[in-house]
Amino acid sequence: MRAEMSADRAGHDREAADRLVPSAGSPPRFGFTATKKLGNAVARNRIRRRLKEVVRLVAPSQARAGCDYVLIAREAAATRLFATLERDLAAAFAALHAPGALASSPARGSVRTPSTRGRARSPRPASES
Repeated sequence: MRAEMSADRAGHDREAADRLVPSAGSPPRFGFTATKKLGNAVARNRIRRRLKEVVRLVAPSQARAGCDYVLIAREAAATRLFATLERDLAAAFAALHAPGALASSPARGSVRTPSTRGRARSPRPASES
């Protein structure tokens, strides 16, 4: 799954990536990613284990067959209450599978929340020469 996602993300070998899309009858697949910004390997693995357990509990009733999901670990996942993580994942599935969600979401059907990083910038006027 990782090689398929990397090829898709990089835009390489698009035809091969299209052929590797799972069929509707196959079980859902999950990928997990945690950057080094989260801490050392122990911290990253702890977060990943928590996310895997949440997926194990929530996915059977929420995930769709034949779909690939990628969970991106965030720092809050280390300290957030487990019940809250379960509710968050269930809400993410509901938002992702809502009618029309894929048509209005960014490329590759990912669900994105508005970014709180940085400041909103007004467009710069064109400089006159």
